Amino acid sequence: MHNSIAKNASPQESYKICKRPDWVVVRQIPSQDLEEIQAPNHYLLLDYQVQAGETDNAVYQRTIVSINDESCIEDMSQYLYELQPGSEYLSFHRCEINRNNEIIDALDADNIRSMQRESGLERHVASDTLTIELIIDDLRVGDTVDIEFTRTQYRGQHPLYGYYFYQGFRTCWGVPIAIQTVSVNNNAKDQNLIVHQLDSANKLDKKIALQPGDKHEDRWENLTPVANFSCAPANYWPGCMFVTSDAQWSTISSNLYSFYLNKGVVNTPLDVAGIKELDLSIANEKTILKTIRFVQDSIRYRSETNGIFTHTPKEPHITLKRRTGDCKDKSNLLVTLLKVIGVEAELALVNTQMCEGIEGLSPSPFLFDHMIVRLKWNGKTYFVDPTSQKQGGMLDRLEQLPYFKALLLQKDGAELCDVPFRNDLKTYSLHHTFDLRCKSSEPTIEVIRTYQHNRANRMRYYFASSNKKTIDDDHIEATAGHLEIKVKAIESAHVSLDDINTNTLITKELYQIETPLDQIENNQFTLTTSFYTALEIPSTDENPVENILEGTQEHRIRILYDNELPNAEEKFECNNEWFNYQDEYKLEGTTGNFYIKLSPEKSLIPKDKLVEYREHYKSVQNRSQSSFIANNESHSSLASKFFIGAFLLLMAILAVNGNISYELVAFGFVVAVVSSLFSKKE
Repeated sequence: MHNSIAKNASPQESYKICKRPDWVVVRQIPSQDLEEIQAPNHYLLLDYQVQAGETDNAVYQRTIVSINDESCIEDMSQYLYELQPGSEYLSFHRCEINRNNEIIDALDADNIRSMQRESGLERHVASDTLTIELIIDDLRVGDTVDIEFTRTQYRGQHPLYGYYFYQGFRTCWGVPIAIQTVSVNNNAKDQNLIVHQLDSANKLDKKIALQPGDKHEDRWENLTPVANFSCAPANYWPGCMFVTSDAQWSTISSNLYSFYLNKGVVNTPLDVAGIKELDLSIANEKTILKTIRFVQDSIRYRSETNGIFTHTPKEPHITLKRRTGDCKDKSNLLVTLLKVIGVEAELALVNTQMCEGIEGLSPSPFLFDHMIVRLKWNGKTYFVDPTSQKQGGMLDRLEQLPYFKALLLQKDGAELCDVPFRNDLKTYSLHHTFDLRCKSSEPTIEVIRTYQHNRANRMRYYFASSNKKTIDDDHIEATAGHLEIKVKAIESAHVSLDDINTNTLITKELYQIETPLDQIENNQFTLTTSFYTALEIPSTDENPVENILEGTQEHRIRILYDNELPNAEEKFECNNEWFNYQDEYKLEGTTGNFYIKLSPEKSLIPKDKLVEYREHYKSVQNRSQSSFIANNESHSSLASKFFIGAFLLLMAILAVNGNISYELVAFGFVVAVVSSLFSKKE
């Protein structure tokens, strides 16, 4: 066994090679017949041992994996570990290959190196995170690889590492596992631990409290591969275990606030005289909105999360001077500016992935990945994301934030609070007008799109950040591609109205149809309404599904002809507790009209309702195509010929059998002709 520091270890001793800690319990290695395993690789042992201490916390891990196919050799020959320098280090204890009962020592200091990859630079994120790479040479099919290492977090200037324990373990995997163990030893005198076991499919939600000196161990055998859950709710957990410090949301809130206060990053004076874009002498809604948009649009995003700044905002005067910052920096600057004009504002932590699922977990500051701002004005509460851009709307029409739960940072502490999210707002309207009249020498398509709320924000940013050719190409492709015709832009896609107060953005396009109408296949246009694609649904019924639709969407299609059409109307509805769908078409005079609307209801679909939901989804999908004739004149002539033939046939029938109702037969014929002209495809 080695006992040496790697030659290129960082000053913080990011990694080393040494013997395993004395507190580790050595597990017995299971034996299995490899012929029974139908998988390219499988694990004989996954052993996790947790040690919470006075000044540091450590997690020992041992993995023994068998290589059953060449396809696994590449991945199994490289192991990557990411560390926070100054707060964590890695200790390697063993890396051995068992080849036909011959033990080969593969733990070579020359095959371990520390790199600062900064893989997030393209996303304007610099973290100073270190990547430790372990390479295993000469791995072959039939080998078994045995790796032991310990990750240690130690106390320092950082507000979390070493002070709060947090570690998650999976208990369901995509490969076979012979034995998995997790043992927890609370060797700290100043903190309690919580072991939280979750497995929603098996209705397991169990918490075990560990006092100082307590131990806990779990063991699982013969774990079979489990597929990932699809579209599952945030609070529907696969088999997993979390080991955390026994904390309360309120203490986390107050501790972080106190840390920020002591570091001088909150409640600090700020010289605002140099901000020419703002007048902070008056407190009103207009000033508040200008302040929000100043931070969102004029302070560019760049994350520099090294050292304590992984979880600590920078001082507001630094962010203002540099005109750059991440979510924490921009949030802290916005709170400071709002307080200058007397607006109550505070920092709030959220989780962008777990959302409301965070409420069911044991409290931990490591559960958050984003910071926003809560402000109060005229007795109302608003949440703002300072990293968003090109936002519109008055305070009551600000961006809807789909985070659902937030932890406010306050001196006396706070509990989780709700972040309101409404999905019943009208967000998108699409209008197509086809002018196919002969008096118009060249038929046209007019497309008007109305975006509201969050969708207006996104499209405002798209138009501002994209070059004109990209915008033109995207929209022409969308129009011509769906109809499978050639078009030429008379008016390329452009913003015809941008109402910042109501947060409404309207765009317009006008195209000339270059494909001759008499060359349109089957003399029919078919236009697809793709709203149904937002109704995600898995092909299996293994778990409940969360389907969050962003507001109501509408699509109107109007077709103008020269010749009158027989009056006709068709309606279809599909309403359930998850969504409401309706479509209809009306033929009146020389105009045909289609209308399609999709509105959300509840977002959660129980597992036992998925069969019903899937049928409703299919019915909506089948209604997604609207078909109408391209050349009304030629089609009307053809219809007249059908009518004459049907009329003569009808006369013959009446001559033979006088009890047939002429009115009934004629009505049925007209309906058949109309249905051949206009339809919702089913």
